[in-house]
Amino acid sequence: MKAKEAEAARAVEEARAKEEARLRAAKEEVEREEEALSAAIVTREALAAAIEAALDSPADHEFAIDAEGHIYRGRYTRSTEVPEAHREKIPAPPPFGMLDLDSEERASGR
Repeated sequence: MKAKEAEAARAVEEARAKEEARLRAAKEEVEREEEALSAAIVTREALAAAIEAALDSPADHEFAIDAEGHIYRGRYTRSTEVPEAHREKIPAPPPFGMLDLDSEERASGR
């Protein structure tokens, strides 16, 4: 009977040790992730420098599209001032007949 109790106690101790190791590894992983995320946080001391950096490199999300499908990026871009060779064309989808469908799918309309 004592052998079974000793075996059970050893099994419980092994399970506890494994669980502690798993929890320790999970804690270390969380700490590494938090440390990586904290690198991107702006502190009060660095706030002024972060604001200056943001103001020095503004993002402009404005654009316009003409009838021919050219896209003109930027709030102050004038389409007439962009040379023809530098105009960006929006890619057109392939014609309907050029899609990669089996003949059965074309016939059935699926």
